[in-house]
Amino acid sequence: MIPLPTVPTQDGVFCPLQHAAVYAMADRIAADARIPEGFLWARLPRYCSVPELEWARSVRSLRQEGCCGLAYIGDAGFDPTIDERMCALAGAFSRLQVRARVFSPTELVERIQHDGAPEATCLLVPGFVPYSDAWATKQNWARAALGDLVVGRGKGPRSLTVVAAPSWKAVADAYGPYVRDHIREHYREISPPATPMLPRDTPFAMTLDAAEAAMALAKQDGDAL
Repeated sequence: MIPLPTVPTQDGVFCPLQHAAVYAMADRIAADARIPEGFLWARLPRYCSVPELEWARSVRSLRQEGCCGLAYIGDAGFDPTIDERMCALAGAFSRLQVRARVFSPTELVERIQHDGAPEATCLLVPGFVPYSDAWATKQNWARAALGDLVVGRGKGPRSLTVVAAPSWKAVADAYGPYVRDHIREHYREISPPATPMLPRDTPFAMTLDAAEAAMALAKQDGDAL
């Protein structure tokens, strides 16, 4: 796993003007996003390839064009892992005050069953089709509920969804050809290796702006004592 920043300014993404509100509530925002807090301050190019970055930076225009999200398709070869990539995406969106949340299929089914679909502008499901045969034993209504959720989110003008599956066949086997065709037509496919823009061993780099922000945060924390 790639080391995470331990302070907001460590990786050069923190802007005191833009991210002050996020910094003040970082623990609650990370808990709502269901990610480790360090991902709020991690540089996205450490985890994502150029196509992923292009999608993340153009989601508004792409959504208007009918692109509903990302689909990671492949059973192996992603480094960083799909879980890390989705956490990094959720962290980047959350940093911009876009509500992004990461759920497993089982967690989604339980949430739908008891409370309804979770609220999120960007919903990320690392194991939309799990890498085991156990998912095949799930009740049909559970799989239908997740399929309906993904298709339904495609009708929302601002909803974004990110899913992962071993193959397109696995999507069809789990949710039927209609859901597979919907994702294939309306999502941007990412296949391994999807090499990140920054090499894994790229050191943390605090920019001048970040250094100034660190000083401002230190003064702010001191003033609060």
